Amino acid sequence: MKKRILIAVLAVVAAAVAAAAGTRMSDLRVYINPGHGGYTSNDRPIHLFPFERNDSLGYWESKSNLYKGLHIYHILDSLGATPMISRTKNTEADDRNLSEIAAEANTFGADMFFSIHTNAGEDVNYPLMLYREQTIGTPRYSGNVTISEILGRNLYSSKLALWTHPLQISGDLTFYQNMWQGGLGVLRTLYTVGLLSEGGMHEHRPEAYRLMNDDYWWLEAWHFVKSVMEYFETDDRFVTGNVAGIIYDDHNLREKDMDVNFTAYGRDRLAPVNGCRIDLIDAGGNTVQTRTTDQIYNGVYVFRNVAPGSYTLRTSHGDYYEATAQVEVKACEVTYTDMPLKMRREYPLEVVKYSPKSSEGEQVSCAVKIEFDFNADIDTESFERAFSITPATEGFFTYSNNNHHATFTPATAFEPNTAYTVTLSTEARHPDTNYTAPGLAAPLTFAFETRGRNRLEVLDHYPADGGEIHYVSPVVEVRFDARLDPLDILDKVKLVDSHGTPVQLVKTRCKFNTLGQTYGNMQLCPSADFVAGETYTLTVSGDVRDREALPMGQDLTFSFRAVDATAGVAAWPSVNEFDDLPPFAVWADHSVGTSGTGAATRNTSAKVSGSASARFNYAFSADRGGSFAWQYTGDPVVLTSGSSLGLYVLGDLNRHPLMLGVTSGSDVKWLKVCELDFTGWRHFAVSLSELDPSYTYLLAGLKIDQTDSPMCTKGTFGLDALTHDPGPGGIADPEAEAAPAVYYNLQGMRLSGVPTSSGIYICRQGSRATKVSL
Repeated sequence: MKKRILIAVLAVVAAAVAAAAGTRMSDLRVYINPGHGGYTSNDRPIHLFPFERNDSLGYWESKSNLYKGLHIYHILDSLGATPMISRTKNTEADDRNLSEIAAEANTFGADMFFSIHTNAGEDVNYPLMLYREQTIGTPRYSGNVTISEILGRNLYSSKLALWTHPLQISGDLTFYQNMWQGGLGVLRTLYTVGLLSEGGMHEHRPEAYRLMNDDYWWLEAWHFVKSVMEYFETDDRFVTGNVAGIIYDDHNLREKDMDVNFTAYGRDRLAPVNGCRIDLIDAGGNTVQTRTTDQIYNGVYVFRNVAPGSYTLRTSHGDYYEATAQVEVKACEVTYTDMPLKMRREYPLEVVKYSPKSSEGEQVSCAVKIEFDFNADIDTESFERAFSITPATEGFFTYSNNNHHATFTPATAFEPNTAYTVTLSTEARHPDTNYTAPGLAAPLTFAFETRGRNRLEVLDHYPADGGEIHYVSPVVEVRFDARLDPLDILDKVKLVDSHGTPVQLVKTRCKFNTLGQTYGNMQLCPSADFVAGETYTLTVSGDVRDREALPMGQDLTFSFRAVDATAGVAAWPSVNEFDDLPPFAVWADHSVGTSGTGAATRNTSAKVSGSASARFNYAFSADRGGSFAWQYTGDPVVLTSGSSLGLYVLGDLNRHPLMLGVTSGSDVKWLKVCELDFTGWRHFAVSLSELDPSYTYLLAGLKIDQTDSPMCTKGTFGLDALTHDPGPGGIADPEAEAAPAVYYNLQGMRLSGVPTSSGIYICRQGSRATKVSL
């Protein structure tokens, strides 16, 4: 004789009078597969307050699936059906092979198969029914579609959940055709009518909390059994009904249990009430059932198997006023009644703390927010009516700490050097209208004065509006008079091409606040090269703020064109491609006011040609008066007044003049290449026409002279592809025209000398070169 469970329930869930020839529940065999099994990452844990991460007492899909399955088993068994379940525990050993489960259902001779799951998805919540297809678009059994529609409709009828999307029903091959082939493993070799139910979204945090509740599990199981009755059109029907709902605070938000980064809709935004007793009272005043909401922040209650009739619901909780509701129970149906509760606040509203609170003569930031802390949660509408500020200022209100904290934020910033007065009148109150004096006992008034700066100012940007930038590895930079708040700053930046198509930025390569402790900047790096000849537009939102929270106040928009900086550049003989370690060393004799080592290094990430370029880091010790020089240590480069040097420069927008040094004897003459008032690569040709034609010169080095600005005390620039046009009669390579080396002993040093056509010898000692006239 089959073991019977839930004996007490059997009387109220027993079938009504059966027709002589109809299908009965006792004729049916139902196989139940609670998905997954155990406590590993594959068992879908969700971290919920107050449990530790991966605590087995917290949420696991495997556990939720199991208890739903056990409830289905018990209800079916109590109705005389023959159920079988694939597991009764939640261990790794119970996480069985999917084909083994399907084979067991086949052997069992199941009339119906259910695989019970929930789905991922944080910001949405809806049921998804998946049935087995023989081929895409063709169900293995037509009954698969029928039971999916019946069960989906029943689950979707639940008003305990807040559904955010229509019910979804699909064949498994169709649903997964772009993910993997073969469909769902547990259905693949199943040869009976059935489906896999994704009953909701467990990553949606309010739903995850509900999925911790036993009443919630039971009601979903009841819907499964009801669906079996409807599919087989059994003579058995539930002769009882159920009453279900959510108990929640009518005003306080659910900030304690759910981080604001998660999504909630409707009454799910409000705090569920833990530990609330609900009595179900019949027409004679008798309490027929009692439920108490659990301590897991879901507020769920379900009165199970209630005889049809009229009832009263009554709540009891020490922190809340009693609430009642009238309900009508019908057989084989669920009556849903949510009960929002009003918290007791039997005391007047008080301001516990406010800000800004400044001393006499003290000024505050123009970005200051006006903030209040109260002894109770406030009624926001009355608070906003009670609040006033003089001079009038446009702004907005926000609330936190379950409405115990209120903030007024100016739309942009307060005016500079201005005295403000704030008043909060006695109209401000808490929401307890049952209490006779819920408002402030006396108005609050305080004053503050602002400082002289109230905007984040744009100081410079490259490219200029209407300017140009090299299309390869471009960096667009904007500079400000203060360091930026980088939080979510890329969400406030938009770069588009001439068609309005957004240009993606690489977050990991974009940099902010690289200019020291005073000034701010943003360096924006697109994910791909620009298109040469294309026009781009950058918009920086006026809501970009500095670390004082002062905004720009208005958008910055400028357009520029991408160009090929190598186009039209003369193909002069190469002097150095800088593919190896750059032949430069810090030149102390021509440096002043420097800080740091400044060694030249090889740069493989930014280059014009070859495998690398030369990178020069510099830092100055003061705001002005500095020079940073590097001596050229490579093979001699002979220069005459008729020649020219060509080179690519990678700018850093610091506006320091870049100079090339040439020497004839002991003196160094500095020739200006450019100002570093750009980013990206640009080509420059340096004419040597101002040199004395009666001498031959050597390349000696380079330096930057400091622009007077505390913004530009450190930086990095680069060089690549140094070329030389010898001009008419010039010497491109002194050794190409040279006679065999002649050795000289000069001041005790043995030097190898190469005579030039002008009679001056280019002499080397190791890597150092000089000129000797003999």
